[in-house]
Amino acid sequence: MPTFLFLGSGEFEPWSTEVETIALADAVGDGSVAILPTASAAEGDHVFERWGQMGLAHYRDDGVPAAVVPIETPEFAGMFVAIPPGITTVIRTGVPRHSA
Repeated sequence: MPTFLFLGSGEFEPWSTEVETIALADAVGDGSVAILPTASAAEGDHVFERWGQMGLAHYRDDGVPAAVVPIETPEFAGMFVAIPPGITTVIRTGVPRHSA
């Protein structure tokens, strides 16, 4: 089972590297990260994509393979039934301001 980190408010800034390094050191899988920038989706596609790209750049700079999982709404979440094989850590960014 992957490790889950629920980060927000500057999650791709340097402060998060230490937390992520500790989580990845104890995690199982291939060392990759799944980024779910769901909280930004309410602000539009361009904001959602920007947060995804910031996450990819953050992990690329740290030498960690990462992918964005495009879950933008509760309907999308219903289609997300399994963590992709080998994923070590799932990063759920932000906290939605409004619940559905």
